[in-house]
Amino acid sequence: MIRKWALLVLLISIGFGPAGVLADEPSLPDLVGNWTGTSEGFHAGSGYFHAGDYRYVLTIGQQEGRIFNGTLIVSGLDPTREYLLSGVIAHDMKTLEITEFGTGMDTGYLLSPDEMELVLLVNEVDNFSVLCTLKKEK
Repeated sequence: MIRKWALLVLLISIGFGPAGVLADEPSLPDLVGNWTGTSEGFHAGSGYFHAGDYRYVLTIGQQEGRIFNGTLIVSGLDPTREYLLSGVIAHDMKTLEITEFGTGMDTGYLLSPDEMELVLLVNEVDNFSVLCTLKKEK
């Protein structure tokens, strides 16, 4: 009798096991919209800069599944610059791999559904490292 109960418990555990794993998987974030914020970083020509020196607007115009595209506008520069970009949401649903056309690769980290960090690294003519904190506008 005990073996029948143990077998029943084992079968139920196996049957519900995958459902429990699926329930814990992170959901696909919705990136579409405007994300704004400031940055801090280092530029080889001018040295360190701090939050408030530059303003960033990341606009995600389209998202299909884990793929997205948009623009990044940086103001505080003369002139203001706009970069086209596209990217992929990694399997963890929190890491963003982004390519800015003509400048380089960026990595984003979703801290919450409405906050992210962007790490911008450029090692070409302009050598700089930037850490942006962006919040999604509602």
